[in-house]
Amino acid sequence: MANDNRFRGHPPRLAGRPPRVRQAGRVPKAQNGNAAKGSGDLGQGRRQAKDLDSLLKKCLRKPDLAYEKISDKGGIRIVTRFIENLAPVCKLIEDNFEVKKKEDFTAGLGTEKFGYQGIHLDVALRSDDPQAASFGHCFLEVQLRTLSQHLWCEMAHELNYKPEFEIPKALDRRVNCLSALIETCDREFSLVNKEIMQLPDAEPLTVLAVLERQFYKISARHYDRELSVDVIRNLMPLYSKEVGWFESYFEDFYTREQMKINRMHLLYAETPNRSIFLYQPEALMIFDLLQKDPFILKDEWIHHFPERELEWLAVAWGAPLR
Repeated sequence: MANDNRFRGHPPRLAGRPPRVRQAGRVPKAQNGNAAKGSGDLGQGRRQAKDLDSLLKKCLRKPDLAYEKISDKGGIRIVTRFIENLAPVCKLIEDNFEVKKKEDFTAGLGTEKFGYQGIHLDVALRSDDPQAASFGHCFLEVQLRTLSQHLWCEMAHELNYKPEFEIPKALDRRVNCLSALIETCDREFSLVNKEIMQLPDAEPLTVLAVLERQFYKISARHYDRELSVDVIRNLMPLYSKEVGWFESYFEDFYTREQMKINRMHLLYAETPNRSIFLYQPEALMIFDLLQKDPFILKDEWIHHFPERELEWLAVAWGAPLR
């Protein structure tokens, strides 16, 4: 007779999925999202509380695994664009949560193996977190990987997990060998990005990266990158300093105006009569110039963009032009 102890500790099946796990997953997803945004890399975040049936089936597949021992009843996946963003996002998670377990699968491959790459962390809320009393006992798995690594994971899972029959080892090896190409892609994407940012005409991209880091601290919205570059290129001449100066300048600007910017984003979130530039990274530059010299800004602005858009931004900032 099968050992039903594997199902020990599971909630009623009628729940569909453990409700506490589902609710708990919302807390760290929001906090992890803020961590990723704070690093300057939006990435893609997904929260998942697994269906109860799938968890019990996992117990059946793994005879030595009891339900109460499953650590990934809920999970969060953060996918970054570039491999260099994994480390800072990982550090932010470690700084904001109690990490029960950490596995760096990329480091574990050593120098001669191919296969799954990424970082997994089992996390819980810190004891001083306001919601720890409700969810402090819940553990969630956070998966960190790049877009390239995520592509390999999805395809490898599709090709390898065939329950009807066993995949020959030679085919499995070929799938794992493809991970080496993915590693090369990650490295080349990063190098190409750095070389692009060093090109003579790439200054607007450099400034956008600076503004983006502050923008993602307050918003997870996708924005029009081409429009951002166009605005920055036209407004940069209004600053007399070199591009390297922008990093600390806009960090300080956001720190000073953080409460005002956050309040404005909340206030206008559902308002139709607002500027399309409000939820763009370059809005920080526009607000700064509205404080410095709104009339010089207006003179330059009307040569490239609708005047009404600037007027709406000025009203939102509390410095109307008229």
